[in-house]
Amino acid sequence: MNSAFPLLLLLSLVTTFFSSKIFAYGSTDTITSTNFIKHPSTIISNADSFQLGWFSPLNSTAQYVGIWYHQISIQTLVWVANKDTPLNNTSGIFTISNDGNLVVLDEYNTTIWSSNITSPTANTTARILDSGNLVLEDPVSGVFIWESFEHPSNLLLPAMKLVTNKRTQQKLQYTSWKTPSDPSKEGILEQQFWNQSKGNWEQSWSAFSTECDYYGVCGAFGVCNAKATPVCSCLTGFKPKDEDEWKRGNWSNGCERITPLQCESSARNNSRVEEDGFLHLETVKVPFLVEWSNSSSSGSDCKQECFENCLCNAYAYENGIGCMLWKKELVDVQKFENLGANLYLRLANAELQKINDVKRSENKGTVIAIVLPTTLVIFIIIVIYFCWRWKANKNEYIKNGKRLKLRKDDMIGDESELKELPLYDFEKLAIATDSFDLSKKLGQGGFGPVYKGTLLDGQEIAIKRLSRASNQGYEEFINEVIVISKLQHRNLVQLLGCCIEGEEKMLIYEYMPNSSLDAFIFGKIYRCLSSEFQDFSIFCFRITNHTNHNANILHVGSAKQKLLDWRKRFNIINGIARGLLYLHRDSRLRIIHRDLKASNILLDKDMNPKISDFGMARIFGSNEVEANTIRVVGTYRNYPTNND
Repeated sequence: MNSAFPLLLLLSLVTTFFSSKIFAYGSTDTITSTNFIKHPSTIISNADSFQLGWFSPLNSTAQYVGIWYHQISIQTLVWVANKDTPLNNTSGIFTISNDGNLVVLDEYNTTIWSSNITSPTANTTARILDSGNLVLEDPVSGVFIWESFEHPSNLLLPAMKLVTNKRTQQKLQYTSWKTPSDPSKEGILEQQFWNQSKGNWEQSWSAFSTECDYYGVCGAFGVCNAKATPVCSCLTGFKPKDEDEWKRGNWSNGCERITPLQCESSARNNSRVEEDGFLHLETVKVPFLVEWSNSSSSGSDCKQECFENCLCNAYAYENGIGCMLWKKELVDVQKFENLGANLYLRLANAELQKINDVKRSENKGTVIAIVLPTTLVIFIIIVIYFCWRWKANKNEYIKNGKRLKLRKDDMIGDESELKELPLYDFEKLAIATDSFDLSKKLGQGGFGPVYKGTLLDGQEIAIKRLSRASNQGYEEFINEVIVISKLQHRNLVQLLGCCIEGEEKMLIYEYMPNSSLDAFIFGKIYRCLSSEFQDFSIFCFRITNHTNHNANILHVGSAKQKLLDWRKRFNIINGIARGLLYLHRDSRLRIIHRDLKASNILLDKDMNPKISDFGMARIFGSNEVEANTIRVVGTYRNYPTNND
């Protein structure tokens, strides 16, 4: 038992010590010299309304002693002790010093803030009240010898008062935080309320939102515009009294008139000059120190009253308010973007003339700035339109896979509606013929060379390419398009489409593998093309010349003639006759070919004849039986002798 007693005594002392420390670190609402607040401890008011202790503002590591609402989720500070002298570490203490003052001490026990009572009482105590007021009490009388309500920060709480001590001229002043992270002195007075449903503070009123809200910031006859840089400028017709100070941003000296008023100069010199006038200023805050007139019942009366008094610098008239006159310096004028009043500023006639000249110059410049670009745009649109029209008329077709439509003036001998014709791209035709390789050439006519081509889908075609040196030109080309596009018969060659790109003009026909009739009748030398004539009992042999080495040559002579027995000859003659009968009688248009010869009769794989080359054809009307042909038409050729 004797050995257990010292242990129990030790436990009792330890419990007492920690109980006192817990008391100091937040278990009561009171601070003494022994029960202090060390970071990060706090104490709470009796009814749990406010909390006192150490805190760091948003986005800051600086340490302050302050008071905030205890039961509001967002930490809302109502008072800060060391707002101008923050701690940069967590070693601070908030306590009562030996002289009875509330103090904030740093890690070296140096005082960085004090309640600064000149005649404090020993053994004082501090207490946080449920009103948010931190008070320093006399331990004997209980009198408050210092309180935070008399040293406010940036918030006015319900129990606080704005008073001035008439004897000492001491004022209670509120200063806003510099930033949300810096409680040092700056700024703007505003009223806020706690929105319980939204859980945040909302602003209900603000005294100052811009620099222009401070009274007379631009001095006499100056105007403040919060949207301008700098915010201050002189009223029209005025200049800074001190140019150097004005440029430095010190606008307190204000502005003065550039030209004296007529009423002032005429009174001194007894001379006649142009009368003063008024400049209309829109959407402004009217100046301070207004004088009301009860004798003016309209805007014109108010203007006349101001005009007759040389001391009157400006007037304003508002329905329901009446006539307002300013007979002293115009102070605290502010320019708004909208709303605001109309103020009429008195100026000398010379200044009004300058203003009118500037306005006329600006209006002239505005007209020129509008007319010139508009004229230029219209001109460009017209040029683009005529270029488009010229290009459309020149090309005579619509690109990108659309179909060719010919103009009426291109139609020779007929103006009936054309059947739309597919349009081929030059690039596709070049690919189909290996860039119009000589090995793909089938023959040469008056129109130009004819090539064999194979499209990407495997379709074989024959391409007539208009030669630039050809005696037949654009007229014959269009004529052939017109004629064949109107005709459909088994014994007429089928026109698949055409190509017109720049100077290139080509017709695309169905491919006739057995060439033309003259090759069978007269015999002819052909190049061996792939497997052509493979069914014929003839042969290919090689020749060599200086221009085209190792060209494959096919001599078609008596071997082909032997293939044309009388039955085939009769079928060919019959097919040609049927084609001519269709052209001359059965077609809805009466057509004369005018260049019918064996080389213009093509043979398909079954030796069926098809009439081709309608470049010289002539279209007759349905009731015409004859027509004049002035020029000689057709194409030249050398007929073979018997030795061929």
